[in-house]
Amino acid sequence: MTNEMYAFICAIACGMLSVILWNITEALRNSMRAKAVLNGILDVLWWVTVVVVFCMCMWEIVNFRIRAFEFIGVGIGAIFCHITLAKPIRYVCGLIFGIFFKIIQFIFKILLTPWTFLYKILVVDKISRMRLKPGKVAENETPQKKTD
Repeated sequence: MTNEMYAFICAIACGMLSVILWNITEALRNSMRAKAVLNGILDVLWWVTVVVVFCMCMWEIVNFRIRAFEFIGVGIGAIFCHITLAKPIRYVCGLIFGIFFKIIQFIFKILLTPWTFLYKILVVDKISRMRLKPGKVAENETPQKKTD
């Protein structure tokens, strides 16, 4: 195979990788219920990652002599991945991120419990269990009032 064929296959792989990364960021957005600022940050990270990966691939394969067929290859790879792998990747990543964020939410709930409540749970309850229970006082041992 020639370098052009390697470049075309690499461009198809880059297109597929870009769609896979996009679906991962979509699953992350849906799991986090992202706001506008976080959406912007995720978009910028996606663009930077895709451009860097594409440029690195083209630099290694064809010494960064980019022709039109590399962009066609990226498009073919993106369309192919969107048709075949987009929904399963988004579903699996959504499940993984959902479980991860539930665990993180549980940990934060434990860590952010008010300190006085934790003191009552951990210290006061243990001390009250360790104390000796007072014995019952007999009724005839109470001091008698003098009636004269």
